[in-house]
Amino acid sequence: MVFSVNTYAVHDIDVFELDNGQLGANAIDETDIGNADASAPDDWAKVGGCPNGLASCGYVSGPTVDPDNPGGSAFKSLFIQDPNGVANTDDIFTGGGSKDDLDVKQWLTKRGSTPDKDDLLPIGAAAYLEDMSDDGVDNPDLLIYLFGSLFAPNGSAAIGAWLFKKDIGICDDGIGGADTDPFGVVDGNGNCLPPAQQPINLHTIGDVFVVAENVNGGRVVIMEVYKWVDENTAGGQDTAAATAAKAACTSDGGTLVNGTLCRVFADEDAHCDSVNLANDDACGTMNLGETKGQNAQPGVPTESPDDWGFQSKFPPAAGPASPPGTDGIQSNDFPPTSLFEAGFNFTNLFPEAIGCFNTFLMNTRASHSVDATLKDIGMGKFPLCGISVSKSGPEKSKIGDDADFTFTITNTGAITLYLDTVVDDVLGDLETAAVAEGCATLAAQASCEFTVTRPIPDGSPDPLVNTVTVHYNSAQSLQGDDQTSTASHSTNLFQPSITFDKTGDALSKATDTTNYTITLNNTSSADTPDLVCTITDPLLNLDEDVTLASGASHVINTNYVVQAGDSDPLLNTASVTCSPTGFPNIYTASDGHSTNLFQPSITLDKTGSELSKVGDPVDYTITLSNTSSADSPALDCTVSDALLGIDEAVTLAAGEQHVINAQYTVQAGDADPLPNTASATCSPQGFPNVLAAEDSHSVNLFQPSVVVVKEGDALSKVGDPASYTITVTNTSSADSPNLVNGTIVDTLLGDLLAANQYVSNSSCTGTLATGASCVIQATRTVQVGDPDPLPNTVTVHYNPSGFPNDITDSDDHSVNLFQPSVAVDKTANCDLDVIVGQTITYSYTINNTGSTDSPNLNLASIVDDKLGDLAAQAAAANCNTLASGASCNFTVDYVTQATDVGAPIVNTVDVHYNPAGFPNDISDQDDQSCNVVLPNPATVVIEKLLLNAENLAFSYSTTGDLPPSFFLTPLYGQLPLTNSPFADPLAGQSFASSIEYTVDIPSFGATEQVSVTEDEPLPPFISAVSLTCAAADGGSLTGQSVAGLTATLTLGSGDYAFCRYVNQFNPGDEGCTPGYWKQEQHFGSWTNPPYDPYSTQLQDVFNFAGVNGQIGGLADDLMLDALSYSGGTGKLGAAQIMLRAAVAAVLNAANGGVQYAFTLSDVISDVNAQLQSGTRESMLALATQLDDANNGVFDNPDGGESCPLGLNPL
Repeated sequence: MVFSVNTYAVHDIDVFELDNGQLGANAIDETDIGNADASAPDDWAKVGGCPNGLASCGYVSGPTVDPDNPGGSAFKSLFIQDPNGVANTDDIFTGGGSKDDLDVKQWLTKRGSTPDKDDLLPIGAAAYLEDMSDDGVDNPDLLIYLFGSLFAPNGSAAIGAWLFKKDIGICDDGIGGADTDPFGVVDGNGNCLPPAQQPINLHTIGDVFVVAENVNGGRVVIMEVYKWVDENTAGGQDTAAATAAKAACTSDGGTLVNGTLCRVFADEDAHCDSVNLANDDACGTMNLGETKGQNAQPGVPTESPDDWGFQSKFPPAAGPASPPGTDGIQSNDFPPTSLFEAGFNFTNLFPEAIGCFNTFLMNTRASHSVDATLKDIGMGKFPLCGISVSKSGPEKSKIGDDADFTFTITNTGAITLYLDTVVDDVLGDLETAAVAEGCATLAAQASCEFTVTRPIPDGSPDPLVNTVTVHYNSAQSLQGDDQTSTASHSTNLFQPSITFDKTGDALSKATDTTNYTITLNNTSSADTPDLVCTITDPLLNLDEDVTLASGASHVINTNYVVQAGDSDPLLNTASVTCSPTGFPNIYTASDGHSTNLFQPSITLDKTGSELSKVGDPVDYTITLSNTSSADSPALDCTVSDALLGIDEAVTLAAGEQHVINAQYTVQAGDADPLPNTASATCSPQGFPNVLAAEDSHSVNLFQPSVVVVKEGDALSKVGDPASYTITVTNTSSADSPNLVNGTIVDTLLGDLLAANQYVSNSSCTGTLATGASCVIQATRTVQVGDPDPLPNTVTVHYNPSGFPNDITDSDDHSVNLFQPSVAVDKTANCDLDVIVGQTITYSYTINNTGSTDSPNLNLASIVDDKLGDLAAQAAAANCNTLASGASCNFTVDYVTQATDVGAPIVNTVDVHYNPAGFPNDISDQDDQSCNVVLPNPATVVIEKLLLNAENLAFSYSTTGDLPPSFFLTPLYGQLPLTNSPFADPLAGQSFASSIEYTVDIPSFGATEQVSVTEDEPLPPFISAVSLTCAAADGGSLTGQSVAGLTATLTLGSGDYAFCRYVNQFNPGDEGCTPGYWKQEQHFGSWTNPPYDPYSTQLQDVFNFAGVNGQIGGLADDLMLDALSYSGGTGKLGAAQIMLRAAVAAVLNAANGGVQYAFTLSDVISDVNAQLQSGTRESMLALATQLDDANNGVFDNPDGGESCPLGLNPL
């Protein structure tokens, strides 16, 4: 049986030739014989149209075939030349653990031989990707074809093949002979990993196993396909993945075999020409063997490709070509039943994710059973997944330049792969760039390409080799099989550099010629492109282009005639710019040269005292400096000064000075200022040039003086700051030196130049420049005990700078002190309690109680914490400004609120004033307390009187709108009340109850309107109710009106109202039972319409909306059905009992000939309410009431009347 969904075959789809029919299987493409259609399906080898031999036509499988680039349409192939076991050189299975249903870790091999019929010779496989649908979407299926050849044909053979996800190999210990070797995971070179690195399980969940047994001379192929679903922990327990895989096997329609394998395909006749496999996912075929019986046929040898090296134990005799057109049967061809071929559609067999396979193993076996003894082995690499990456980039670059690298990723395998990571060891993580260009998911054989631009980083090696590594996964969750590939690229990094040098004459002068040499060297690395350069020198009028190879130089010789006015030294600079050929980078260099030109020069400087006076000495200093250039000759000079009597000769080298110090005493009558001039003449030794210089000096005579002015507040008070401004001015003559060593002392404020707590700002120091002023600002708080008025004096002392004279001045100031204060008084007319809603009048009086010399008080604010801002009322009462001793008063009304009830109103007034011209806050406060109460409430008493009660008690449930939240409940208590205006009921014949309500009156003079109403339906024995209202003890109400069972009362403070409900007692006492109504001879008594015994359902009468479960299921029953309900336990039984009584009640209430205890609407509404409640107890209670009424005994202990209706057939 096949468990996958078959859609297309594997042998009849023009992909691969699985031969059938009389010729049996063979390895030759018959369609190629005689230049047949080139688009015909592939086979293992071709024979025609191959000008350079079979290999040139692209074998699908063979010793000369590249397994990654096979011929035909295959994308992967495998060929293994397995030796025969004659010399015991063949790897064969051994040991009891070598079973297909056991993990590969339990398999063992040895070198030896198997029975000839089980000895594999060449084996191979090929993989194809073919789009099997016609939906226009490229979604190829994975097809795998395989072949195996046997050393000795035997008419029947059992062959199995494994596709492993791991790289599996035989771990040969090298001993050979009968020594056994295990299997294990191998590296890329086929070497087994060390034991410590071997996994717990060699099998991987998803490994695929196919097994076939050929019987009846190869004409019948028994075939089964499995996948591995087992995986164990180190403790031997199933992993979570194994548990899930085994559960999925059975849930997806497979069969779990021996706890390790899931069978997904099984067919007892999977021969490729079987009529049962028109659209097969797996089939096999064998070159035909001999058959027995009435229609016996001999076996047919078939062709083998010559270079496969096949040699049967029983080679066939030479014979005609098979198939026709080949080179004829020879000894290296296949005898009958020695070549087996099979094909599989993996996509259909495994519709879930297949994953990646890496190893192919074929075995021969005792049978097709999964636990059959295994014989020969043939195995090799057969990777069906693959990813490759290529990388290109610049061949040459340099550090700092942008480089473009292009990456191409190709899925070389058979399934879609999903990007995990793509990382370059220089460029970093490239995943974002790869995903942007469609690399996130690659279908089989698909490619993507992306480019990344990065600068060559500092410190990069030369050459710069960078490697990209990509990882893809077979599962979108990235939990499948990993596929990886790397690619490297090398960029040669060159290092451009130059040196630039300029030399020339060291000394010259105007009109001389100066010679220069300019040299440019290309010092770049040898692999640097030629440098294209431009050399410029503005002074030499040079602008020259040159191209230099690495290591080359360029020399320029030129000259320049020194011009008058050229700088000394004469400095000029040459510059060069260079770029590597083909690159935009610019490299620059420059070099300068200086030529010395000598220039003779002198300076003469005369200094002296700036200030003096008659009789004081004046000191002068005359300095002559040789400021010539260092290369100038010495100067011979003469210095003279007529006032000082100086005439002196001196010789000075370049850079030297000659200093003359002289003194002069100021004479009476000297000019003010006092001027004088010194002069010098010099000549360079050996030169006639004369250099001249002179300098003058002037001394001023001065007259010092100082003035201090003190100003301040004229008015202040204790506790307030008094501010002072002190201004000091240097009134000396303009040529006087600054005043220094100053002191400023105040009799009240202290030393004003030292740290002083009263000084807030000062520009004064111990020095005051001529004509300048400075200001001191000081503030002192007036203290208790200060004199009134408060006087103080400031005195200043200075010396002219450099002179001992004492320059002094003083000034005084006086402050008048005053004492401000204010008082506020608050009263209210609330000596008694104030009823909410009444008005309270508050009175306010404000007095200026300050001293007589105080300035007026200006109102800043007046706020009452209950009445708010009272500034407007105060302004209206002329309270804004109060002179000393003045007062003002005003009143404010307040209407009490409901929120004032409960606690006394204590409110406080705060008044704040400022003295005119002063910021001081002069304040006072006063408070007042008033008690606010509610009016006396009104009272409402509601009475209910039941006449002719006959010892029966009842009450009404009623609602009303008595505020606040007034709801009338069943009444309680007994009448009469002592102040009731109504007569007492008759004892023994009436039942009375009452309830009293208190109605709050919200405010003074207000009324409250309330309603008293009765809106419940009347009991069945009550025919009418009346309502009467009156005031207590014959008094009067503020207002009332009565309409039906509703009274509207208008109540004022202290009102007391009574309202009484009185009944007329007249219950019905007739009824007919369910037994009457269900009899056909009484159907004429049904009120029809609306009630019909043959069509009216319960849901036509009662409301079943929202009634669920079994009770809801009664809605479709007829009323007639309900009359026969038997009841029972649980809610359903209670509902049936109630509905049986309810149907009879409806028919009684609807019939005008029955004086029934309940109205029709009462019956229906009560039943509806109990259907919604679903409560067994309440449904049974209603059933009892209705049943009593149906029997005429409801609230009638003396017994009721019988059913008044007689025989009344429909």
